[in-house]
Amino acid sequence: MIPLTISYIISHGMLDYLTFKEFEDVFKYVLLIIINYFMFAISSNFVFMLFLVFSMYHFGEDMRYLTDGTNIDRNNGILLISILGLLNPEQLGIICTLLDLNQELFHDFLLTLYIFSLVVMFFTNLKSFIIGGVINMCVFCDCNLFISYLLLVHVPLAIYRYYSCYGKDVVYSWLFFMCVLYFVLDYIINVFIIKVSISIVNIHMIYITKWQLE
Repeated sequence: MIPLTISYIISHGMLDYLTFKEFEDVFKYVLLIIINYFMFAISSNFVFMLFLVFSMYHFGEDMRYLTDGTNIDRNNGILLISILGLLNPEQLGIICTLLDLNQELFHDFLLTLYIFSLVVMFFTNLKSFIIGGVINMCVFCDCNLFISYLLLVHVPLAIYRYYSCYGKDVVYSWLFFMCVLYFVLDYIINVFIIKVSISIVNIHMIYITKWQLE
């Protein structure tokens, strides 16, 4: 069940090729992934910090899109990731140990952003502060609930937005990538692949954001 869940979630990121307009974009995409990976050797803390910041914007866009920006804005993505990390120190600790990260640094980083986002939303969008705050505390306080959100909201929403632009072939491509991942996942999971995956996800979030804003 776990390999299927991971394959289901990760495979939607493989649809980034739909955002490429020229072959040159493929080269840039791969080059950025390679640069991001080698940055781990310089500062793994910095790369993972980028991953968290990009994730905050990425998931905040989900909330903004689902409510058309009327009730919840992108700042709630900061709350989402911050709450997830702060209320699940055990899981954060496992990640920090695996990737040789400074857990205390990330705890302080998430706490600072959490407080910052609460203050900003309180003074700029009180409705988002109340509704988003309640949703985040109820849904994203637990890793299992967050995974459920990925399965039931984030991935289907991503597929839907691609489908709206490119048609049903998107679904076939996604299912193909999911099947391939499912059958190879057990053979490729290690620290190297995890770092490569984080590098890919970082660039994925940059490209998908660029596509959403166009």
